[in-house]
Amino acid sequence: ELKCKINGEEVTLRAEPTARLRDVLYRAGYRSVRDSELSEGAAGGFAGSDTIVFNGKLKYANFILFYQAEGAEIRTAESLLNGRELNNVQKAMVAAGIVQSAYNAPAAALIL
Repeated sequence: ELKCKINGEEVTLRAEPTARLRDVLYRAGYRSVRDSELSEGAAGGFAGSDTIVFNGKLKYANFILFYQAEGAEIRTAESLLNGRELNNVQKAMVAAGIVQSAYNAPAAALIL
């Protein structure tokens, strides 16, 4: 069990210490943090869709072990949600003609 801050909210997560943070976040309901092997119908393998902001730096959640997240500040693409409206990042992506698959778009928006 550990405590961290995800999208500005203090949370407690439970998992094996060496579990991948990506898997823990996904199972905790952060659906933007995923890899193709967790999605139905995907071919499997790394796609970069597990991108998070971890203590102020872009990281792949797949490469972070659960125990390393103790006390961390984590931002996922869910932090960009604005109800059902497009947020400013999404609007800018549309205006610039950035084309991403729906699978990778959350990670791309987080990076911008």
